[in-house]
Amino acid sequence: MTNVRTAARVLAVTAGLIALSAPVTAFAEESTTTTTTGAVTTEAVTTGETPESPTTSEAPAVEESTTTSSPEPSESPADETPESSVTPEQPDEGDPTTTSSPEPEVALLSDSEPEAAAELTAQTQVTIKITSPVDGATVEPDAPLEVEGTVTIGVLGTGVSIVYVVDVSGSTGGDVGDCNGDGVENAADDLNGDGQEGEIIDCEIAGVQELESQLAGINASIETGLVSFNSGYVVETGFGTPGRTELDNDVTDLDSGGGTSFDRALAGMNDLFGSAATGNRKIGYLFTDGYGSLSQGAGSSLQAAVDAGIVVNTFSVGTGAAGCGPTSDLAIIALATGGQCIQVDDPADLTTVLEGLRPAGIEKVEVSVNGGPPVEAPVDLLGNFKVTVTGIVVGPNKIMATVSTTDQQTASDEVTVNAPAPTTVEVLPPAAEAAPTTVAAAPAATGATLPRTGNDSLMIALIAAGLILGGTMLTFGAARRGRHSA
Repeated sequence: MTNVRTAARVLAVTAGLIALSAPVTAFAEESTTTTTTGAVTTEAVTTGETPESPTTSEAPAVEESTTTSSPEPSESPADETPESSVTPEQPDEGDPTTTSSPEPEVALLSDSEPEAAAELTAQTQVTIKITSPVDGATVEPDAPLEVEGTVTIGVLGTGVSIVYVVDVSGSTGGDVGDCNGDGVENAADDLNGDGQEGEIIDCEIAGVQELESQLAGINASIETGLVSFNSGYVVETGFGTPGRTELDNDVTDLDSGGGTSFDRALAGMNDLFGSAATGNRKIGYLFTDGYGSLSQGAGSSLQAAVDAGIVVNTFSVGTGAAGCGPTSDLAIIALATGGQCIQVDDPADLTTVLEGLRPAGIEKVEVSVNGGPPVEAPVDLLGNFKVTVTGIVVGPNKIMATVSTTDQQTASDEVTVNAPAPTTVEVLPPAAEAAPTTVAAAPAATGATLPRTGNDSLMIALIAAGLILGGTMLTFGAARRGRHSA
């Protein structure tokens, strides 16, 4: 009975070993499915048939960074421009500006806005500007420095247009004596060559020649022209460079005759200024020895001159002229346009008066260095000034020019020379961003496996057969031992 049990056990073990051969064989037919998530690779083992291709599941890719630019600011419509950003323009014939300010004002040119000035009336605004040296210039320390600039009552323009308006009425043929300023009356005083020495018209011609001589020596953009008038007007010479032969020939060809009309004088002046260079200041010099007709108000030639920003300086030549009293037509013209009326009782003094002529209302210009004692600068008839100063030191120096007017107003302009150069910091361009490096994921590790060949099932069957044979032999041996013991 014991032997039978032993044999049964051996047979059960053998059957179990045979059953084990099936899963081992199936292991050789397993397939691998790889799932990729981002940069991490995992491996899952599934049993069953091998799929035709591996199943790959990718995680959603990370979106690239997107830069969103802020919308560009929209341009402000022209009609919405702030008042402070609007630069006042000089009035011209097409855009008249009527003056009405009763009190003079002062415009100070600042360093930050060297070309800007408050928009005041042409008659009340005093402006001054240093033109040399320019702000930020480098000059020699401990050496004399020449400072130049311009001052005016009115708006500084890019240049100057000048018209001489000369009375040629019959009364200008009167004899007055010395006209060329040499102290004697002689043939040299017959400037128009009519055979009459020292007439009022000769003195007027000498006055124009004096102004031309002064203007020719000024280093600025200047153009001059000539108008004659009596009861009408003639544009004798168009605009050109001061000191030219053409204008001198035309002025010395003038002769006296006819009546006197200041309306026609101003009309002729306005006519010629219509061809002046754009942006120029406009200045008229009117010479007369008598009384004339003058209209005022809307539509008049005087109002047209005011609207065009023309400054008219009038000269009352001789004791028989209109003079410069408060009710004088010449004073009214000068006052309305921002010019000056100058009374010259002796026509022989006209050239001398013109030599020291400066813009209306300008009393003096002074220049100082670093707040030191000011030096007065000579001013020419157009308001240009030039003076040599000292006291320049090493390092920054502030040069200030100040103009004083006859009505106690002042204006200043300032430049700094030898200022240290701003420190320049070199900013290196940002380093180019390195391209991202792609590192290939290492293949997933697979556990060590037995070689899988087509002979695997045969080997397992042989092992099973050996076990069965061994079990049978054990059973047979046990039976024999049982018989012997019996």
